[in-house]
Amino acid sequence: YQKAENSTNFEGGARWNSRFLKVEAIGFFNAYRNMLGSDLLAGGGQGTLEQFNVGKARVGGVELLVQAQPHIGRVNFPLQLTYTFTHTEMLNAFSSAAWGEVHVGDEIPYIFRHAANAQIGAEYRGWELNVGLRYNGAMRTVPGQGAMPKSETIPSHFIIDASAKARLNRHVTLTLNAINLTNARYLASRHPAGLRVGHPFGLYCGAILNW
Repeated sequence: YQKAENSTNFEGGARWNSRFLKVEAIGFFNAYRNMLGSDLLAGGGQGTLEQFNVGKARVGGVELLVQAQPHIGRVNFPLQLTYTFTHTEMLNAFSSAAWGEVHVGDEIPYIFRHAANAQIGAEYRGWELNVGLRYNGAMRTVPGQGAMPKSETIPSHFIIDASAKARLNRHVTLTLNAINLTNARYLASRHPAGLRVGHPFGLYCGAILNW
């Protein structure tokens, strides 16, 4: 028998808007009294899908957002910056097949402490071009605290994406998306069955039809 997960969540923030600029700052805090985990292969377990009691944990952090919309003539240049800081902490010790031995103060695995995103675009009538830069900081793959051992870490990485849209008429819009534009090599996970790399360069095109 597993007790239902129970948590108390707090969130608060501030927002400032002007004609061309928007700034937001949000703080969040989640106090879990009976967090549940699942035995998944992707999480390093045996893949039984059985739930297990993680117990008490704290998750808190800050989210920042800055948006701007400068323009030159009829061309708009939308800009957006986002940053998220997340801190996690286990408040009790336990043992499980998926996570092994967990100690008080350990961080929860597979949660980035730092994550950021920057986007810049150009828009003119029915044409759009956007370039995005994603940053993910180093991430633990098993519970732990202090310095991250290399064998239990996904290193930080930068990824550049791009997209374009062309509205040919009121019925047809063409789309083009490029993922990992520079074909950067980076690690995405250590579970299941060892290291897995992230998405390589990919190019996807499509059409949106409206009638």
